[in-house]
Amino acid sequence: MAAEAIAQALELHAKWLREDPSGRKIDLAQADLAGFNFSKADLRKARMVGAKLSRSNFQNSKLMEADFFGADLTGSNLAGADLSGSILRGVGLRGANLNNVNLDGADLRGGTIMFGGESSVGRKVSDLSECTFNFASLARAQMGGANLQGSSMIGANLKGALLSGADLTGTNLSEANLEDANLSSARLTGARFIGANLGRANFSRAVTGQTDFGGAALEGTNLQGVDLSQCNLTDTHLVTGKGVGMDNLPPNVKRAFGDHVLWIETNGREGERCVLIGANLSFIDLGGRNLSGMILREAKLTGANLAKALLVLTDLSNASLDGARLGGAVLMGTNLKNAKLARADLRGAVLKPMQMSAKDGKATGNSQKTNLDGADLTGVDLTGIDLSGCSMVGAKVG
Repeated sequence: MAAEAIAQALELHAKWLREDPSGRKIDLAQADLAGFNFSKADLRKARMVGAKLSRSNFQNSKLMEADFFGADLTGSNLAGADLSGSILRGVGLRGANLNNVNLDGADLRGGTIMFGGESSVGRKVSDLSECTFNFASLARAQMGGANLQGSSMIGANLKGALLSGADLTGTNLSEANLEDANLSSARLTGARFIGANLGRANFSRAVTGQTDFGGAALEGTNLQGVDLSQCNLTDTHLVTGKGVGMDNLPPNVKRAFGDHVLWIETNGREGERCVLIGANLSFIDLGGRNLSGMILREAKLTGANLAKALLVLTDLSNASLDGARLGGAVLMGTNLKNAKLARADLRGAVLKPMQMSAKDGKATGNSQKTNLDGADLTGVDLTGIDLSGCSMVGAKVG
């Protein structure tokens, strides 16, 4: 299509937008306009279904409520464009520049439609891979099942966005806002959420692996069914939502917990003491469980739910328990030497010495104090907690 024809169509479209009777809505469905320059054009509500627009320039254009169903926008420049409310189902956007774009409420799910009789346009999975969405606004955008592999979404606003089942392998979402977003069953291997706001986001059953949540805010985040054992959780903020369930832990960890239960129930005749030195159990939900006698030295239990758990004679020395919930937990004779307990909830916890017994069950007359030597208790409310039977040499309190 010649540039003159496009210019005339844009003039008529401008009149149509003004509700001028002489105007006509622009229709570029299935047009071949690869490499065309639409920068700063007003294409609100334009119809571009199935159009070939690879390497085109839409920088700073007005594209609100435009229909790009099944269009090929591979490698195009859409930086600064306003695509709010637009239809981008089944599009190809691989390698496109979408920095600072407005995609609020846009529909980027997969989809195909019949066009012109027997032919069809679109893709079952929208291709948004290798794109740059840095500082873009995608609030409430629908991207369920989309391919976002290797894309950059640094600082993007994805509040309330639908990303369930999306492929975010290797995607960079550092400093992004994903508050209330739905990422259930999303693929997150190698994805980066460094410093991101994940408050109340739904990550249930998401697939992780070397996923980086460093410094992310996880308040109220749903992590049900998520394996965080291979994730970076350094400096993450306290989670208050649903933790990681036992059923979704790695097989070796589940087996260790199961063997320990049998070990306790049979007084050591069957099963095996649980030894998980240095294990990553961050945000795990172990509330009310009997974890007595476990060896969890150097374990990562950041944000874990240990409320009302039995931790009698458990070895948690050098463990990371920042922000953990230990309200009502029984910590009699527990070894917490050099443990990190900053901002942990210890309200109602029992930290008395444990009276030791021989194998025949008779008291030996000896006791073992709860060991808090060198532990970091900064930011912990210790009001009403009896620490008289604890050893606290070098502990940090305040």
